[in-house]
Amino acid sequence: YKQGSVWSGGGSGYVFTDKGTTPFQGVKAHIKDAASIEFSKDVAAAAAADVAVICVAAHGEEGWDRANFSLPEAAELAAGVRKTNSKAKIVVLAAVPGAVTTEWLEGVDAALLMFMPGEQVGPA
Repeated sequence: YKQGSVWSGGGSGYVFTDKGTTPFQGVKAHIKDAASIEFSKDVAAAAAADVAVICVAAHGEEGWDRANFSLPEAAELAAGVRKTNSKAKIVVLAAVPGAVTTEWLEGVDAALLMFMPGEQVGPA
């Protein structure tokens, strides 16, 4: 990001925090009976998963317009998870500053769009 963070965007609404929690941290803290909870920056962790949660974000801030409304890597990751493990339920968790395109939606089982989720998105 030029300025800001996934927690609060940029511009006049930006507030620095070092207390941010990720969805992965929240899941690990609250789900105790899973056989395993894995993380990867690609589709590798989805190979044996029952549920794959794909976390993506788009950024916006004052002073410039977004070049497009896409969610970087959402379509590619969803297709990759489906190819890697056709039985896994796929959930897209997206932190967005506003409108986004959803061409990837038909390839997933559920989607949650969070508009500026804040630093405590993990426990939420």
